[in-house]
Amino acid sequence: MKMNLYDGMIRYSDEKPVFNGGVLAEDREGGVSVMFCGSFYNLQEMAPDCSSPAEAILRYYRKDGNLSFLCDVDGAFAVVVHDSRKKRLLAARDRLGTMPMFYFHNNDGFYFAHTLSKLQENSAMPREVDLQGLHDYLALQYVPCPGTLYRDVWKMLPGSVLTIPFDTKLLRFDSYWSPDFSKIDRNISIDDAAARLRELLDDSVRRRIPAGGNYAALLSGGLDSTIITGVVARHTAQPLPTLTVGFDSPDYDERDRAEFAVNTINREVGHPLDHRVRVIQADNFQLLEELVKAYGEPYADASLLPTYMVCRWAKEENMTVAFNGDAADELFGGYERYLVMRYAEHFKLVPRWMFKAGAGILPKGGNERSAVGRLLRTCRAMSVKPAERYLNIVSRFDEEQRRAIYGERFDDIVLARTSRIISEAEEQVSGHGLVEKLQEIDMRTYMPGDVLPKAVIASQTVPIDGIAPFLENKIMDFAMTLPTEFKQNGSSRKHLLKVAYPEFVPPRIAGQRKKGFGVPVGEWLRGSWHELMCAHLLEGNLVKEGYFKKAGLEEMIGRHQRREADLTYPLWSLMVLDLFL
Repeated sequence: MKMNLYDGMIRYSDEKPVFNGGVLAEDREGGVSVMFCGSFYNLQEMAPDCSSPAEAILRYYRKDGNLSFLCDVDGAFAVVVHDSRKKRLLAARDRLGTMPMFYFHNNDGFYFAHTLSKLQENSAMPREVDLQGLHDYLALQYVPCPGTLYRDVWKMLPGSVLTIPFDTKLLRFDSYWSPDFSKIDRNISIDDAAARLRELLDDSVRRRIPAGGNYAALLSGGLDSTIITGVVARHTAQPLPTLTVGFDSPDYDERDRAEFAVNTINREVGHPLDHRVRVIQADNFQLLEELVKAYGEPYADASLLPTYMVCRWAKEENMTVAFNGDAADELFGGYERYLVMRYAEHFKLVPRWMFKAGAGILPKGGNERSAVGRLLRTCRAMSVKPAERYLNIVSRFDEEQRRAIYGERFDDIVLARTSRIISEAEEQVSGHGLVEKLQEIDMRTYMPGDVLPKAVIASQTVPIDGIAPFLENKIMDFAMTLPTEFKQNGSSRKHLLKVAYPEFVPPRIAGQRKKGFGVPVGEWLRGSWHELMCAHLLEGNLVKEGYFKKAGLEEMIGRHQRREADLTYPLWSLMVLDLFL
């Protein structure tokens, strides 16, 4: 069941809170009010006689006196409970933080919203920029949870309950769920695992198909979206609309892959897909400005642009729901960086300076998606200490580069190294294998920081409901029990998906290199967007307000323009930051 988004505040002194939007359930006699927003896909199982998620949560809360039952709720949600009898407030998000929730609090009350831009409408919100958050954003392309770019403004921790007693107003966080990779099932066969995955994914899709609503599948032609499209098509009596976007750049265009996937699915399902294709031009600077303002926080994953455009197209086609293949890479070991980290274990005895030398002689300034570009990133990652290797792979703006261009705002500021984000996540991991540790790190950092916000920004801005069936609770729990070889078998990634769905992923799909949903930002910054970039970076707020040195930015722009280095990601992150500030 899908509910509207929310925004508002709760005064601690109120006997009965007032919510702006959302869905409210009340127990007036018991003095409890519940706000719920988001999706609750297993409502009929957990509370078959409840008419709304808020009513079900109210009933569970009155029974247990806490929110630990949220672990069993399958969906993307945010919850706020006001308990006037126990004189406390509780707030929580879903397991991985799919539903956004920003907040701040003061002596008067608790203020919350689904975007920072909405929260900014409240004049009481703190406005001081957190320079540590800015520093981390440039490395990761997002401000890591629980921080935001503003001091004393926060993202609610995923899988956690925040409790605020009205008398002390001291915040307490309790985890109701966290990733657990400690219970690897060594007895299950890969065939049995494949059968179990098919059963779970069928159930997840069945729950998520809207009753009476129009829905489509976003099809790139990659393994994940092809499987989801095939499974949704099996549960759809009429031809399932599929939406594929194309690009003029062959490095990013996947129309041929999508066409092959459509033909494959058509043969298996028995009735043809309603396949629709549109070529898009994502180099729309005004659109970038609008998306930055809509989210209210700098977010520099450039694939947000085509993701938003395909969601907008779905809305134009009168769709209310769009299915996607998100989360398969994190759950089933799909990232190339996991392979790089595995292979690095075999080169422990090779001096790091040799990799550094290799990076020094490789060509610079080309397309990072090319074989040379990927080899260059690998050599750079292998040239640093193991403790910083993973950050070096996922970051595009290293520590020294950032510190060298900071302006007077950073004078006398002691910044922690961004590598602590990975280190702190690593300290919490439960798994023992390398791939499992990396998966858990991503579930604690990259998923709530990058992957999930991208889908949320794109879909909510339209608005449309973006649905990722792989994020079903039972699928997540199952994936965390899988042996490494079921996820990465030799160089084969997401191996179990290939075994489970051979009818949808024949060798051509199973063996193709992942392109991702990217756009040629580097060329835009050298061409159609070059003057805009120069105006924003050299004459905008970054320099005027003392965040960066103009000379340092000029040097970066010049090196990128002359193709002496590929500085696409640093420059893109800086430009998004300027649009935000």
